Amino acid sequence: MGWSSPSSTFRIVTDQRSLVRVCVAGITGWTGSAVAEGIRASADLELVAGVSRSDPSHFSSVAEALDETRPDVLVDYTRAEAVKSNVVAALERGSAVVVGSSGLTASDYDEIDALAREHQVGVIAAGTSRSRRHCSCASRPRRHGTSKRGR
Repeated sequence: MGWSSPSSTFRIVTDQRSLVRVCVAGITGWTGSAVAEGIRASADLELVAGVSRSDPSHFSSVAEALDETRPDVLVDYTRAEAVKSNVVAALERGSAVVVGSSGLTASDYDEIDALAREHQVGVIAAGTSRSRRHCSCASRPRRHGTSKRGR
C-alpha cells in the first residue's frame, strides 16, 4: 500500500519544523553557488533565500531577505565592503551566521562577538582571512516561524 516499484527513486521528506532555514548572501558567486547547491541537496537544511546584487531573481539586500524569510542562519560569501553590515543585520534579527567572506578586522570580530553574545546567537568565521578569529557560539540557532519560501 502506497509503495512504488522497487526500481523507483524516492526521497524521504523530513518534518519541515526540523529543517534549518538558511539564507546565502553571495548566492551567484563561485563559493556561494556551491554552498547553495549543498544546502538544496541536504535533508536537514532548507534554502529560504539567496542574495545577489546581479541576479534579480534573488533578494538584492541581506536586510530584505532576513526580514522576509526569517532564516535560522545567514551564510555570507560576499565582499569585504558588505560582510560586516550583513553580519550585524543577521545578529540583530536573531539569525546565526557563518562568515565565509574575508575583510573583517580583529576589531570587527570583537564587535561581532559582543553582539552575538548579546543576542545569544552563534557566529562561525570560516573564511580564509589571516586575521580571522573565532567568534561567539552563545547558543544554537533559534527556530523562527515559517514564512513564504525563499528564492
